[in-house]
Amino acid sequence: SNSPDRYLLMVVNFSFGVIAGPQDGEGEVEQQIRSFMQDYRALDGEPECDVVLAAGNSFQARAVAGHRFSNNASSKDFAWRVKPDDKTPSFVQIWLPSYASSSQHLKVAVTPPRGGPVQKTFSKLNKSLDWICQGNVLARLYHQTVARENGEKRERIIIAIRATESDDDSKPLVCPHGVWKIHLENIAVPAG
Repeated sequence: SNSPDRYLLMVVNFSFGVIAGPQDGEGEVEQQIRSFMQDYRALDGEPECDVVLAAGNSFQARAVAGHRFSNNASSKDFAWRVKPDDKTPSFVQIWLPSYASSSQHLKVAVTPPRGGPVQKTFSKLNKSLDWICQGNVLARLYHQTVARENGEKRERIIIAIRATESDDDSKPLVCPHGVWKIHLENIAVPAG
């Protein structure tokens, strides 16, 4: 029909790559997209609405890794290449599967590049951990529990480091660039 109240087919094209968050459809961005689509489809005439996400925009960045623990290996090291001349903080997120329990399943430690001060301290659930060099906090680990819609919980560990270059010569406090080691120790993550 040619009714003026009729809504047209809508296709929304997002041209960016989402590299943060759980990437399982339950993140805040994904929930907002799903909510918008449901609201639009509920309008008079039940118009079609689709969303296209150009998820490949971050493909070459090699920004996502995965690991499954086996029964034979209880630890895993990842190399995090932090670029020089970066005036912005850098972040890594580690997401574990959903569990019914709120106990800690994994502990994480970081080691800076080029033989920087090693702190053999591991993350603890619902605590933050500072990596300190010459009395200054240069990196912080946030080990958190994130509630899911189904009542389960996910552990998320965020590693945040300062910039590798200062934009203020009077404050030359920067993090070392190069290959940081992220060390994972399995506590209760099931094999597989």
